[in-house]
Amino acid sequence: MNRARLRKLFAQNERACVQEILRGALPETATAPSTDECPIDRDTLFKHFTEACAQGTPFNYNGEHGEESRAVLEKLPVATKALSAPTAEPTLDEIEDQLGLVKPASSPGHDDVGYDVYRRFQVELLPLLLAAFKLCWRHRKVAALWNVGIVRLVHKKGDPTEPANWRPICLQTAIYKLYSGLLARRLSRFLEANDRLPISQKGSTAFNSCHEHNFVATTLLDQTRRIHLRLYQVWYDLRNAFGSLAQQLMWEVLRRFGVTEEFIGRCSGIYDASFFFVGNASDGATDPVRQEVGVYQGCPLSPLLFIAALVSLLRALEQLDGVGVSIADGVRPCATAYADDIKVFSDSAAGIQRCHAVVERFLAWTGLRANPAKCAFLPVTRDQHSNPTRDHDIELRIHGEAIATLGLKESYRYREPPPPARTQAQADQARGGGAHALGARAVTDPQSPEGVHLPEGRVRPQARAAA
Repeated sequence: MNRARLRKLFAQNERACVQEILRGALPETATAPSTDECPIDRDTLFKHFTEACAQGTPFNYNGEHGEESRAVLEKLPVATKALSAPTAEPTLDEIEDQLGLVKPASSPGHDDVGYDVYRRFQVELLPLLLAAFKLCWRHRKVAALWNVGIVRLVHKKGDPTEPANWRPICLQTAIYKLYSGLLARRLSRFLEANDRLPISQKGSTAFNSCHEHNFVATTLLDQTRRIHLRLYQVWYDLRNAFGSLAQQLMWEVLRRFGVTEEFIGRCSGIYDASFFFVGNASDGATDPVRQEVGVYQGCPLSPLLFIAALVSLLRALEQLDGVGVSIADGVRPCATAYADDIKVFSDSAAGIQRCHAVVERFLAWTGLRANPAKCAFLPVTRDQHSNPTRDHDIELRIHGEAIATLGLKESYRYREPPPPARTQAQADQARGGGAHALGARAVTDPQSPEGVHLPEGRVRPQARAAA
């Protein structure tokens, strides 16, 4: 490798530089090309997504099991900052800034007009974009064609003939993503200014603080080894979290945050009569599928709406007394999260059971489902000689099924690493990695496409979370 060229590339694009280094380190046998075509026929996929995206029992904000979450949201202080963010009309400068943030090489939607076109002709198009966005802003609706997305399925792991083993990434028109990106920036500014997002959530936040999660994960393991602590950790895998979240929950949470009804209407208007079709089935595109629940993966606004819906869970966990692990004077965290990847931990069996009960009640209230087979529990206690040993006296269950217990030398894997040779679109969306249990000497970035194990105590710049 040319070191001078790598240094120049690193200064321009850190992620691309790291990916190139890793590609060069792959064995020759791992370079076989992989197709992005899903081997499942369109009728099977249409049936699967129609059932997955259909609204079952309507979400009831005042329903059973939601007392803790409602209490947390009702106690939030009145919003007093960035009040113009949800109300002021879009400006030319904002749209120009939004264009400056996007990647010109991103895949276009069904109109085949990518960001590169808008960037190249931005002087001529900016006034037209401003007029279009102001119209959408005032009427709280978007153009009908903006509500149509092309879903590309990216294989996660497991049997490729099972629809559930494919992650749907929605490719939408660039003009729609510019508008929804503007909404996302406005909403993010309001939420951050009014301290609405918990510190334990690092997904889609304005500041890259995921190094804190890496630090917490490493500190928990170090302290457990050095000063002979007990440590109980649970990793939760939510089944189709982005695709099954009740949309009504998102709007109710935004109301409790103090977001104006007009701005909520602009967000919900995006999902009114929205459809998508799967474009890479084995025998062609599916018929349009109505998106009645969940959010689009690939939309700039979706991650922020999703993490907002999880705020009450993380806040409820933070407010529990006598749980968590002390890592400094007055600092006793009990949870970390990156979007839907959630981990809770405590230094006692009673503490982890209380945390787990909060998670169970939240899932029952929202209708979200965990995948027990992909969740994991690490209970570490001490024997009579103060040596670490697995606590066999405690078992955690979710949805009636036991959560798998890890051994002291086992690892929890958040995502299966993707095949080495993938299309750029697949590589951008794939995530891989894991977090080692007690006794492991590495921390892995669970969101990284490369799934690289990092030497303990060191974090590379692109690391997102070690939740």
